Amino acid sequence: MTSPLLELPAETRNRIYECVAWNTEIITAAPEGRITSPTAALLATCSQIHNEAASIIRHIAPLAASTITAAVHNLDFSHLIDVIESLPKSPSPPIEASRTVSIKVTVDKDCGDGTKRLEDWFSCCGDTTRAGLDFSTDYQYFEGALAKKYLDVYLWLCYDGEDLDLRESREFHEIGKLMCAPSMVSKGTPER
Repeated sequence: MTSPLLELPAETRNRIYECVAWNTEIITAAPEGRITSPTAALLATCSQIHNEAASIIRHIAPLAASTITAAVHNLDFSHLIDVIESLPKSPSPPIEASRTVSIKVTVDKDCGDGTKRLEDWFSCCGDTTRAGLDFSTDYQYFEGALAKKYLDVYLWLCYDGEDLDLRESREFHEIGKLMCAPSMVSKGTPER
C-alpha cells in the first residue's frame, strides 16, 4: 500500500518535510554527534520518505528546537558541544532567541581529564558570540561520588589564589547551577 504522501510531487513533499522540521520543539543530542527528535519518527515510515526527508529534518530541526536535551556521562559534554557549535551563528530565517539546554550529568568513574571537560563545557556556555543562540541551562541532576569533586578541583585549579570577581561571569553561574543540581539520591532514586 502506497502512502498518499508519496503520490504528491517531490517539491510538495519537501515543503511538507520542511514544515514538520520547523515545528520541532525538542531535540536530543546523542553520542557520536547524532541528533534525535520526535519528528525523526517520520524517517521510520519507509525508506523513500527516509531518503527524501532525512537531510531536511536533520538540518532544520536543530534550528527550530527551543529545547535541547542531553545525557552527559563522566563529564563528556562533547556531543552536546558539537550540537551547539554546529548551529549557524546568523541563522536565516531567525530562530528562537532563547533556548533551554536540559542536561542530566552522571559521574561514576574517575575520568582523569574531568576538569578539562568542565573547562570545555563552561567555555561553550560562555561563548556569547553566537547571534541568536542564547541559551540557558537546566541541570536535571548531577550525581555520582566523583561529580562534585571535579567541580571542587576545577575551581581550585582555576581560581586558587586569584582575586577574581566571578559573580558576573557565565562560568560562575554554570558552576553554581551544577553545584546546586539535585542528585538522583535526593530524589529518592538509588545511586548507581
